[in-house]
Amino acid sequence: HYQQQGKSGCTGCSSCSVEQSHSFSFTVAETFLVGREMSVSLSCVQRVFVKRTRRGQIKTHVRQQYLRDDLPTGSPYLDEHHLEPRLQGERYIVIDANVPLHQMDFLERSGIRDVIILQTVLEEVKHNKISIHKRLRTLVSDDSRRFHVFCNESHRETFVQRKPGESQNDRNDRAIRAAASWYQTQLGDSVEVLLLTNDRENLRLAEADGLRAQTVHAFVASLPNAAEVQDLLAPVHGAADADGADDLSADGARSKRKRKDGQHYPPHLNMSELTAGLQSGEFHQGKLRVSRYNPSRGSVGVRTLEGHSEVLVRGRLPMNRAIEGDTVVVKLLPREQWGSAEGKLAGRNASRAAKSGAQGGQGGGADGTGAAAADDDDDDEDDDDGGDGALQAGETGGHVVLAEFGESEAVHGERLSRGDGGGGGRPCGVVVGVVRRAWRPYVCVLDPESAIGQQYLTEPLDARIPRINISTRQAEHFRNKLLLISVDFWEPQHRYPTGHYVRTLGDVGDRGAESEAILHEHEVNTAPFSPQVQACLPEKGWQIPEEEIAKRLDLRNGGALVCSVDPPGCVDIDDALHAKLLPNGNFEVGVHIADVGHFIKAGSAIDAEAAERGTTVYLVDRRIDMVPKRLGEDLCSLHQKVDRLAFSVIWELDADAKVVSTKFVKSVICSEAALSYAEAQARLDDARLDDELTRSLRILNSLAKKLKAARNAAGALTLRSPEVRFKIDESAEITEVGMYELKEANSMVEEFMLLANISVAAEITRAFPLCAMLRRHPPPLPGAFDTLQRSLSHHGFSLDTSSSLALSASLDACVKPEDPYFNELTRILTTRSMQQARYFCSGTLSPSEYLHYGLASPIYTHFTSPIRRYADQVVHRLLAAIIHWEPVSSATLDAAAMTDLTDNLNLRHTMGQYAGRASIGLHTLIYFRNRQVEEDAYVIKVRDNGVVVLVPRYGVESIVYVCDSGEANPFTFDEKNETLRAPGCVLRTFDKVRVAISVDSTKPHRPKLELAIVRPLLPGRRVA
Repeated sequence: HYQQQGKSGCTGCSSCSVEQSHSFSFTVAETFLVGREMSVSLSCVQRVFVKRTRRGQIKTHVRQQYLRDDLPTGSPYLDEHHLEPRLQGERYIVIDANVPLHQMDFLERSGIRDVIILQTVLEEVKHNKISIHKRLRTLVSDDSRRFHVFCNESHRETFVQRKPGESQNDRNDRAIRAAASWYQTQLGDSVEVLLLTNDRENLRLAEADGLRAQTVHAFVASLPNAAEVQDLLAPVHGAADADGADDLSADGARSKRKRKDGQHYPPHLNMSELTAGLQSGEFHQGKLRVSRYNPSRGSVGVRTLEGHSEVLVRGRLPMNRAIEGDTVVVKLLPREQWGSAEGKLAGRNASRAAKSGAQGGQGGGADGTGAAAADDDDDDEDDDDGGDGALQAGETGGHVVLAEFGESEAVHGERLSRGDGGGGGRPCGVVVGVVRRAWRPYVCVLDPESAIGQQYLTEPLDARIPRINISTRQAEHFRNKLLLISVDFWEPQHRYPTGHYVRTLGDVGDRGAESEAILHEHEVNTAPFSPQVQACLPEKGWQIPEEEIAKRLDLRNGGALVCSVDPPGCVDIDDALHAKLLPNGNFEVGVHIADVGHFIKAGSAIDAEAAERGTTVYLVDRRIDMVPKRLGEDLCSLHQKVDRLAFSVIWELDADAKVVSTKFVKSVICSEAALSYAEAQARLDDARLDDELTRSLRILNSLAKKLKAARNAAGALTLRSPEVRFKIDESAEITEVGMYELKEANSMVEEFMLLANISVAAEITRAFPLCAMLRRHPPPLPGAFDTLQRSLSHHGFSLDTSSSLALSASLDACVKPEDPYFNELTRILTTRSMQQARYFCSGTLSPSEYLHYGLASPIYTHFTSPIRRYADQVVHRLLAAIIHWEPVSSATLDAAAMTDLTDNLNLRHTMGQYAGRASIGLHTLIYFRNRQVEEDAYVIKVRDNGVVVLVPRYGVESIVYVCDSGEANPFTFDEKNETLRAPGCVLRTFDKVRVAISVDSTKPHRPKLELAIVRPLLPGRRVA
């Protein structure tokens, strides 16, 4: 409480400027600190700054700021009125903003303590890179590290005014020096104050002011564990930074892999040149997406090029040091250079790939590949790294799991650009500048053969990322280890980016370390839930209060015979069903969903955490939960014979499964049984059983068949994606790999989950037309089926893609009696031609764009899995508001906030899909580590130097090259018909081949799954 004693405070009058201030005093009741009142003198200043809006407008902002002299410093020598000072050592370290921005790994992992984080630094870091700001705040919150935030911008003695003509960067550096000097003056000889900076000018001025200051690298060199900590340091860029301040390098180490002319890549244009080019229409901006099938190919999605949505970038040189995910500016090549003829071999890279084996690498990468063999170390050529028709070592093993319609090919990011059919036509360009880097720590393995002194190349598991040059004294210790490597800079004269070591995940081949690598590569949050999140849960022993039961529909004790049907071993059960015959001959069917919203309130710590994580991620051997286990496995999970809170959708259906009425209600249920799919199927199949539960299941199954028939008649597609299952024994050994078989019971549950999702989608959109959380699946893009159509034509089939109904009918007709898998494979490849389904906010699109193409439903959402999907929780809140259960939060009604949320949920869903596939790739590799088998496979993609094959029995997908290193390619590639021809041998899509599956361990640090065609016999090949 502030009780004003002097004149009134600053009113923000126009006469008040940044050079002026008002002074007055308050009596402050400091009961939260020392339990007594004390007199505090305050000053008010106005800070003026300009800011560019999203539309490019420049606006001036004026902020009032109050200065006081009693803020906690963190030191026991200075904070006599504050409890529990953070700083305890004999030396306090003050850092400037460049230290966290460029040396965050050092701050996190070096173990240094007693660090003062100035408000100036915190704000500058937040302005420059929000991800680093979050990491810094996390570090500050760790009491054991003793990091103290000092509000120097609000302290009378340390606040500094910006001088006329002074840059903001220089003013901030002066503020940092002023705060360090104030600490030094106040502490005297009690504690040493050390300023760490890698800014040469800041260092010089600090020393001139009498401060003790060092570079980070000099400080680390003085530490007892310097050899270990030095690897954590980012090699500081030698060029001047954007503000004109030079950086210092630790040892001047630079990559020696340069072109003879000293310049490997052209320099990037500066921001003013980029802006001018964008405004004139000469340049175009977007995110670079690198092909998983060919890491030297990429595309930039653009919105400013009439008639085109992307610009192709072909080759490492045209990419010009841009990395997957970077926001770049591209310049178009002359139209005669658009597109390129296929049929060109991948050259050195294809040879190198053939030598090292095919894909299916050991986990880690988003595609399950091994080393990123896209470049040859000793080769300084920088033109194309293989023709557009060439398969390369970066191509994915592509192990896929069952995905929702439209989420196989698009999610996996494998829709390979095939050029434009000889004549060009697709815009091609070169990167002329990078607007925003998407760099992050990458999982890599050290290449021991690349050593030049203490310089080594590391190979990222994500084949889209180029090799990263690091300097290390621990190369022997890093052999055959999975390492986290951060990229620091990429100079034009360097073939590869320069980075530094962050930490070791474990041994190559170790299942735990490989799984951790997978999770890291796909940005899956594996951190333990914080105490703040855990505090949101009720105390142990919680039971449903009677007053809560009284407000709900009680379906226990004969109200409804409820059961759940899930995969075996499921513990996070979030849906259950019931069905019964009504007196009028209709049926009552209920879908009961775990009421997660009762425990997770909007705006709470657990809500924020769930929103950030977005989804539960399932690997083969583990599950990474979106919510704490106690919530997902106990409090919310619909276990049998236990009372649970639910959110129910209850329909009255007629004999044809048409909806007569729908009711949305909060309920209390007690599940009669938690069945596996196999157990439910056994009840459906066993004619001897006639108990009430079995009769209920048969009603559900009968109605589900009618619902499915109605959907199919409306044009719903029956698509496929391979889903692999593993049998793992008690010793954690993989004993069997095979395809997951769907049962009738699976379809029974699916139909009612779909019906619930569709019913809820319509209801929330009716009530909240501008902010409903929906899910759409757009129709296929024009030309999406062209390749598949050509392949099918060789087998006498074609697809009618005029509508989903026509497509469904033509898929049903693609049947070969002599080959039952042909139709399955056709559906798999059709799935991969679809666009990705995505969450969106209803107010951002017209109703005609709400369509879910695969389901043939005009509207759709996710309601049925709130334990493992955050989108469902948002939908629950909207539905709860509709039934007047509780008001909806303002954030949920904010279309802009909802759009930001859906963007994150789409990303988390996609990354979770990638992680699951990579885990399958890892476990497939482990299974074949000591095995060599032959199995039938099907060709699913053809290029000039090889084919991609799918092995149905194992779900293994990999490239197979048709020639070895140094050999002439005996095949001729017919691009139009996607066919490889050689004397006595023809390979085309849908062809059945016999392959040998083994593990290539020629590179111990990166073993790979290798497939070789043994039948038909390829020219020049021998069968062992």
